[in-house]
Amino acid sequence: MDESNQSKYLFAKALSKFLVEISGLSNSLPVIMKYLHEEMKNSTNEIAAFLNEKSVIQEKGGENDDEDQNITKYEIKLDYFYDFKRLVNSLIKVRASSVVIPKSFLVAMVSQFDAFIGDLMKAMYYTETKILNSSKKQLTFSELIRFETIDDIREYIIEKEVEDVLRESHSAHFDWLENKLGIPLRKGLDSWPTFIEITERRNLFVHTDGEISRSYIENCNKHGVQLKNSHQVGVRLGVNPEYYQSAYETLYEIATKLTYVMWRKLLPDELDAADTHLINITYELLKNEQYSLAKKILVFALNLPNHHSQQNKLIFTINLAIAYKWGGEPDMANSLITRIDWSASSLIFQLVSAVLLEKYDEAATIMRQIGTDRKVAYKDWPVFQDFRHTQQFSEAYSDIFEESLATIEINEGADITTESEYEKNVVLSNLENSRSFMQTHGIIEKLNKFSTFSIAQRNHIVATAVSNGQIYRIIKDQDVNDFMRKVITGYENKLDSVKLLQLQEML
Repeated sequence: MDESNQSKYLFAKALSKFLVEISGLSNSLPVIMKYLHEEMKNSTNEIAAFLNEKSVIQEKGGENDDEDQNITKYEIKLDYFYDFKRLVNSLIKVRASSVVIPKSFLVAMVSQFDAFIGDLMKAMYYTETKILNSSKKQLTFSELIRFETIDDIREYIIEKEVEDVLRESHSAHFDWLENKLGIPLRKGLDSWPTFIEITERRNLFVHTDGEISRSYIENCNKHGVQLKNSHQVGVRLGVNPEYYQSAYETLYEIATKLTYVMWRKLLPDELDAADTHLINITYELLKNEQYSLAKKILVFALNLPNHHSQQNKLIFTINLAIAYKWGGEPDMANSLITRIDWSASSLIFQLVSAVLLEKYDEAATIMRQIGTDRKVAYKDWPVFQDFRHTQQFSEAYSDIFEESLATIEINEGADITTESEYEKNVVLSNLENSRSFMQTHGIIEKLNKFSTFSIAQRNHIVATAVSNGQIYRIIKDQDVNDFMRKVITGYENKLDSVKLLQLQEML
């Protein structure tokens, strides 16, 4: 790989790695919280059953008017006291975990952002050698003789520069980048105050267990954060689902925007690669129905000073219209589409614009003009999600491809794997290699979303269940147990009899 390609991949790799990491955290947290909620419910039920069986109601209500009249007092025999204490302690621990874990996930997410900033800085140094040449880092003779090559010295200096910057505050990181690049990075960045509050709250979780400090208030005020009146020194902050989602979207947005500003600034010859990478990222957001986040990034993409081609700009326009239309702002989508004369563009753009404006008869006519070139797009591109259910689409698709969209033609002896089957097989492989209860529960949840399994896939699940020790340990958990029963019920005569019997004994 030549130097320019290496630089290109450094920026793309840094962002892709970070987005995968925080998306993984975002997907995992609800699974863990669901598990903890079930554990709290089970612990509460166990305590209630214990009190019902092994205690006597001593008194209902308080002893005076100031006490809560709903309090019930129980008398427990000394022989049962430690059993009761164990149940209560178990509930206390689960409740504590339900508070600590979301905070830990937020800390982890910000930590990954810090590592991402370090990766961007390294990409910048390797791309623009003038920036490194201006470094004032000094090495002693004894330090120099430890290195074998100039490249080793360069890597050492880069590591030290990155370490020094990352020790500073998050706002200082941006100060440093703006100074080195000579461009403003926060101009028009509406999410900046939210970002600062997230990073300052992270510091509270690490240093004060979430208790608001004067430093938190001062730094938030300095950067325009609108704090609630209740945010006073000594108040303890937490992380609810809404806050975590907002933090995830903010870090996702800022990381994406920062990457593309730096990439385009330092490597203007790679504009097409940068455009393509950004198109792919926003396309995945649309497929995952993350419309709010997609809007923010696509508005940024569309307003960039230049694009590699008019086609790239039109793709950003179409995808922003998709985000508006299915993100609750159909009027914005219509306005965006109607301000452009699509007649001079290619047939695929004319088709998409007609679909977005719900001119389905016109869209069907254009489909027939396009012919057989866009089969995959009809199945995958989110813009067609409503159009696919219309009579106009069904008739046009059938005329063009001589099959319905739901039909998959399989020639004898052919190995055909649809996209959904590929995804299913990937998840099955993950199940086989799962090594923690959290990971396994998450995989089971994904598998439950598939409506069908082949006999080979069912046998694979059964074999995995009896060979994977992690599944054995959680086989009695309701979601795992229900899923395994669903896999084997009605297929007993078609599955491996030995492994099936082993699984049935486990269930």
